Amino acid sequence: MWEIPEIRRWGRIGRHVLSGWQLNGITRFDSGSPFNIVSGRDTNLDGSSNDRPNLTGNPRLSEDRPRDERIAGYFNTAVFVAAPDGFAGNAGRNLLYGPGSMSWTVSFFKTLRLRERRRLQFRSEFFNFFNQVNLNNPNSTLNSANFGRILSAGQARVIQFGLKYGF
Repeated sequence: MWEIPEIRRWGRIGRHVLSGWQLNGITRFDSGSPFNIVSGRDTNLDGSSNDRPNLTGNPRLSEDRPRDERIAGYFNTAVFVAAPDGFAGNAGRNLLYGPGSMSWTVSFFKTLRLRERRRLQFRSEFFNFFNQVNLNNPNSTLNSANFGRILSAGQARVIQFGLKYGF
């Protein structure tokens, strides 16, 4: 939180328009969430279709690829194969991490004194202030046509305004 100092220059404009502002901010950086690769079939015959497949190589691809390539194929899908019926796959839990994200939330408040104990506060809040595209985890179901692709992203910029009356 930063309260902007009172401005005494420029007469009424400085005192009433430019003074009394408060700036608030929250920044969050996330390195990515782990996710499981599942076969989408009940290979170990336990009644659940969330069984893991077999891993035959390195599933990680370079992070230096362009964004559109990472969206189309976030990890190496060719190294996953369904386990034979009656067996559990050898792919570990939380084997891969999804894309990282960053979020900036900024708000500006302006408090106006109406009378001795009455105040009106104008509030403007900006969620995802820089409108950063934060990709979600890729599709991780082996028998899906979209296996390995990123199909969604986090929330775009949201702006809200409000008035708060204090007495």
